[in-house]
Amino acid sequence: DVTDYGAVGDGSDNATAISAAAAAASAAGGTVRFPAGTYGVSSDIIFPSNVQLEFDPGAILSPDAGIVLTINNQVRAGLTQCFGTDGTVLLRGDVLPQWFGAISDLGSPSIAQAQVNTLAFRKACKSSADEWDLQTTFGGMFGFSVPAGTYRLANGFTAPAGVHVQGSGSGSSALI
Repeated sequence: DVTDYGAVGDGSDNATAISAAAAAASAAGGTVRFPAGTYGVSSDIIFPSNVQLEFDPGAILSPDAGIVLTINNQVRAGLTQCFGTDGTVLLRGDVLPQWFGAISDLGSPSIAQAQVNTLAFRKACKSSADEWDLQTTFGGMFGFSVPAGTYRLANGFTAPAGVHVQGSGSGSSALI
C-alpha cells in the first residue's frame, strides 16, 4: 500500500513514496496498491516487471505533463479511471480506455463526456503503442480491447497507424 510509504491521495506529488513502494514490492515480487485518492507524480517512474499495480475504486495515479510512468506488468483495476491524462503512461499488458476516463454511454451523453472519451481513447492508444514491443499484439499491431458499450467520441477520432482497437467480444462495442 503506497500510504505505508508516505503517499497521500490528495493530488500532491507522491513520486518518492510511490518509488519506495515499488522498490519494496520489487524485492518481494509483489503488488503496489493504491487506495482511493489522487496520487500526483512529478518525476518519471519505471515499475519493474515483477511488480503489479492494483487500484481501489477512486484511486488515480496522475503524472504531471511531460512525466512518463512505465508499467512493465499487469494493472489490476476495474472499469474506472485510474490514470490521469496530463503525463504519459506506458503499459505492458492489458490497456482499457476506462483507465483514462472513458465511459460507455447510456442514453444521451454530453459533448463534454465525448471529449473525455476521445482523450481517453487517444491516451489508451499511446499507452499501448508508444515505444513498446508489446507482448500482446493483434496481427503484429499494437492494440487494446474495448469493453462492451457505446462510446461517443468527439473530433473524428482515428486510431494511429499500427494501433488496433477491438471490441471485447462480450456484448457489443461501438464507437460513434
